[in-house]
Amino acid sequence: MVKRSIALASVLVVMLAAACGRLYDSNQRTLGWRAPGEPRLMSFVLDNAVFQFTSPTAVTRTAIPLARNSGSIAAPLSAGTSPVAQLSPDETTLVFSTWRYFGNPPTAEDPPPSTGMRVAHPAVHAFDLASGTDRVFADGAISPVVSTAGDVAFVKGDMPDYYANQPFTGTIQVQSLTSVEPSTLVSASDNYRLVGWAGDNLLYYVQSEGEVLDLYATSVGGGARLLAEGAGVIAISPDRTSVLVQRVGTTESDLALIDIASGQLLTRAANIAAPDGSEVGALQMRGDWLGDRVVASGVTFAGIVYLQVSDSGIGLEGVQDLGDAKYPMGVEAPRFSEDGTSVVSQAVIPPQTASDTPHAEVITCSGIESPCASVVPEPGFVGAAYSIGHVE
Repeated sequence: MVKRSIALASVLVVMLAAACGRLYDSNQRTLGWRAPGEPRLMSFVLDNAVFQFTSPTAVTRTAIPLARNSGSIAAPLSAGTSPVAQLSPDETTLVFSTWRYFGNPPTAEDPPPSTGMRVAHPAVHAFDLASGTDRVFADGAISPVVSTAGDVAFVKGDMPDYYANQPFTGTIQVQSLTSVEPSTLVSASDNYRLVGWAGDNLLYYVQSEGEVLDLYATSVGGGARLLAEGAGVIAISPDRTSVLVQRVGTTESDLALIDIASGQLLTRAANIAAPDGSEVGALQMRGDWLGDRVVASGVTFAGIVYLQVSDSGIGLEGVQDLGDAKYPMGVEAPRFSEDGTSVVSQAVIPPQTASDTPHAEVITCSGIESPCASVVPEPGFVGAAYSIGHVE
């Protein structure tokens, strides 16, 4: 099978203009608020709007009125490595990336931009869920990740715009959602992409030529520590003490569990095989971890891989093949529901015939052996559906 990109979502950047309106669900309850004990609904952003599941086959759509000249919710430089959108720990603010093209958004028929051409302007936004107001939180910045303390780390670009075929370099800044001034976390300029916070530690990549990723950890007042060379993060443990990584650029599921504080290798597994004896192969980055279970998307097939992970070993729980015929571009970014009973992922469906229209599809699977349900939240919309991360 043809190897798919681990950052497929990052190239799906044909987004539409934002609609207006306050951010409420169908019951006029502020999005993000929930009564004590109420389970969290799965949610994602698509086409400058937030979608929330009301059932495996039904979603509500509420528009995000973006600040003027903000472009669209998208992160083509970092969507394969960083969250596109995250809720604050108190669920009052949605932090997300935007991307504004200079000129019309490109189409598949357009020639690629020439090297050095000014293409687009990125920014990080903070959207107040109660008031329905949006503000630019960090201009000329990418790759925001939110900590449990409400601090947002991001890459502040050396140049505010992105130029074709050139790395977007910058420094790593951190700023509280309640403050107006950022501080510098990593002052040396480089081609950074942020992964997420693990307690007081920030995990990030240094991306070199050929999209090679080296994984580092740092903390406020601490120095940078190399955790893994040429490795991508599959998931961070729920207790934020360890990280599951995989060698990038391999066709094998060469997985390693690393202690974040010490950098010590806890356990590793290579060439994980499915029950029929076939090798699972490489996994896509940005999976999810709940309890002792990890889910991730396959690279060479359209499906979800379920793992059992602990300090003592990494094992395969099962593989759910959703079918290359139905999902020829694969599935992306699987996420557990809060109670762990289902997994939600997304896919972009290209046209099968001349009369078809491409669209995004969101897939809910209730178990490895159970059939999956799917919904098309925005018919005719081509862009990827980015799941909203929750900071615990």
